[in-house]
Amino acid sequence: MCARSTGVSIEISHVAGPGLIPKVLQQSSSRTLPDVLMLDNPDVQQIAESGALSAAVRLRRHGRGHGAGRGAGRTYAGKLYGLAPAVNTLSIFYNQDLFRQAGITTPPRTWDELRAAARRLTGPAATASR
Repeated sequence: MCARSTGVSIEISHVAGPGLIPKVLQQSSSRTLPDVLMLDNPDVQQIAESGALSAAVRLRRHGRGHGAGRGAGRTYAGKLYGLAPAVNTLSIFYNQDLFRQAGITTPPRTWDELRAAARRLTGPAATASR
């Protein structure tokens, strides 16, 4: 409705889940990406790393900046690439004894740390010690 009243034309294109990232990468390589793109938080860094996205200028809303410290899923290499229309709260439940046995001293705080912990907990050494 706002677009119509301002004379702006909006074309919405929906791509189903599994096809989204390949489509975005294809559009990036052919320089046909849309002006606005909605990605899930974990995908923003991968797409930004590919060079497909332009970093956003520092935006301000209600006197507060939306910078890198306000949501790592929207940033890459210290630059802001997106704003979150909604935010999820994620938690991890873990077995402290198994972590200790695998030599993991602190719970994972990033996706990379979670993947590394999973490798240590499920690799051949982990199953041999149980």
